[in-house]
Amino acid sequence: MRKKVNITLTVQAKKLFKIKHPLVSKVEMFSKLSDDNGGDSGSDVKLFKSQVYLNENVRWRAVCDDDHEVAIDSIIQNGQGSDKIFFPTIAVPGKRGIVLARVKNRKDLEKLIQPYSINFFVWPKGKEDLKKAYTIDPKLQANS
Repeated sequence: MRKKVNITLTVQAKKLFKIKHPLVSKVEMFSKLSDDNGGDSGSDVKLFKSQVYLNENVRWRAVCDDDHEVAIDSIIQNGQGSDKIFFPTIAVPGKRGIVLARVKNRKDLEKLIQPYSINFFVWPKGKEDLKKAYTIDPKLQANS
């Protein structure tokens, strides 16, 4: 069934923020992805794959459950060349912590798996000048 897909990044922000120079594995340990379309990888972020649909919107947002803030800065497609990316531009910027993009309506993208990066910031509430940047690398798969 074709529909827009919402992807949520949940971060244990306070724990992640405390680490001075986190390795990718530490960022992944304190991050979890989910979507409203059956995406699941257990706790392994790099195995997480969302099923998205041609000519439909994908929306990313971030949440945390502690006294910190988290916001998605951008989505970067790590594709098989510019002709095989799912969205019109390689980098899709966020607005107020949310990223929204429409998957291209091209049959040649169907069933392709697109690795991508989610770039996000974490900071203590009320102290945005202290924000730190992090990246995780899940996947998308296009469907018609």
